[in-house]
Amino acid sequence: MSRPRKIAPYHDPKPRIDELKRELCHLIQRACMRNQWNQVMAAHCLRTSRSCIHQVDNYKIDQLTVNQLFRYLATAAPQFRVMISIYPY
Repeated sequence: MSRPRKIAPYHDPKPRIDELKRELCHLIQRACMRNQWNQVMAAHCLRTSRSCIHQVDNYKIDQLTVNQLFRYLATAAPQFRVMISIYPY
């Protein structure tokens, strides 16, 4: 007889994704301040709408994707680096 398989507990990724989005918004804001961009200039330089920049500034992360935020950051601060660590829960 074989043993029943252990099923790993489910961990909802949404809180961590939301935390990542908030951190990316903060970094984009800092890069825009460093570049001395207002919302209109940031929208033009990042090739997006002013409403998307408004969402970043106000941390309205529900409509923003991680990919979108990484693209904005890569344009606003090309020297940024990403470090990912995996550790036990």
